[in-house]
Amino acid sequence: MKKILIILAVGILILVVAQAVFDSPRAIISRILKYQGAESGKLSYKIKLFGFLPAGDAIFNPAVEVNLQGKSVYQISASARTAKWLAFAFSGSAQVESFINKESLNPILFRQKLLLKDKPEVDKEISYNQEQGSMTIAGESRVILPDTQDPLSLMFRLKSIDFDELNNFTFNINTNKKNYAFRGIVQRQNIALEGKAYKIFLVNATVSRIDKNPYHKTSINMVFLRHNGENIPILIKVFSSGAYITIQLTKLG
Repeated sequence: MKKILIILAVGILILVVAQAVFDSPRAIISRILKYQGAESGKLSYKIKLFGFLPAGDAIFNPAVEVNLQGKSVYQISASARTAKWLAFAFSGSAQVESFINKESLNPILFRQKLLLKDKPEVDKEISYNQEQGSMTIAGESRVILPDTQDPLSLMFRLKSIDFDELNNFTFNINTNKKNYAFRGIVQRQNIALEGKAYKIFLVNATVSRIDKNPYHKTSINMVFLRHNGENIPILIKVFSSGAYITIQLTKLG
């Protein structure tokens, strides 16, 4: 029994080390730049539990200009679904979209559709009135803080922000009932790869309730690659309530 435990421990250690090498910024950059697709701006991700167990896939689509209520706005969308091998226990998919003011880059409308196996479809729609400091969900109006974001509009802001000009930042988030703060600290690095230098930004962030409730806090580590004038999120690590999830970029375009 002792030998079996030792073998298992060594096997797990080897797996963890190998995965850490595979998920390093250098390795990810090498793969995605080598296999760039033709569709500009589309980002494909692999979602993993505990950093190595494939749990699903996600796609972020590039922003497009559309007409909303007679005004030209940005529309961004994303989708995710669980891995097929999880179907015996759990399966589902999600679709989200955000409509963003082109001047302020704040959201105007956020929509979410959630499909879970053997469960009724869940639809959510949130209208934001940034000028009045309110949002409306299911017919109920709620107070929000200035420049409140939804998850997609927040990612859009992070992709376009100039990380060379700041060391920390804070964004407000609300897609339900409570106001949350997304606080980040920025570090800059250069990576040499095949004779070329690539700039990456390491963002260590926390998401916590404004009321400072200690039981509602999530830690997020993000790695962005500066590419074609944008910050491309190539690796996201989420730590929340004992769970550890990684979201790794697998294809650019």
